[in-house]
Amino acid sequence: MTFILQDPENEDTQFLLETILESSIDATKGAAMFSFASSTGAKMLLCDDIFREFAARSSFDLVIGIDAVTNTEALAAISEATADFNGVNCKVFLHQRPMALFHPKVCWFGTDTRGMFISGSGNLTLGGLRSNWEAYASIEIDEHAIHTIEDTWNEWTRRHDVKLRNLADPEVI
Repeated sequence: MTFILQDPENEDTQFLLETILESSIDATKGAAMFSFASSTGAKMLLCDDIFREFAARSSFDLVIGIDAVTNTEALAAISEATADFNGVNCKVFLHQRPMALFHPKVCWFGTDTRGMFISGSGNLTLGGLRSNWEAYASIEIDEHAIHTIEDTWNEWTRRHDVKLRNLADPEVI
């Protein structure tokens, strides 16, 4: 495990964006949940050449919260950036629970035998990926862990299927 304190004032800092991109290089599958997204943050990740190479050959689920910060401009940027990739599945988590936020910030990438799990405070925003002080952990995982994470992800998405909406769903907009 590597624990990173993202520090925009330290020229040697490891930014969340770079960690995510490096983790996707050899991966064949992955997923991410972010509580907030901005158009700038979404484009930084989803339009990066490394991510685009990953997305062209892999499956990837992205779930975004819309409780705060995320707006229609961000959703349009996500939709536009991922339109060319058949294996990329983007959803919005739309819930009706008062006084609660959809607040995860996690992603994972893997093959059938190994992977990387990343979790911390950074969102899919410019600040979260590159310009804020953030903290996150990057954890190398083995075959058993990647399958456990994937099974947990699939079970969660099945359980919340009705809340996982398309980016252009009228209720989302």
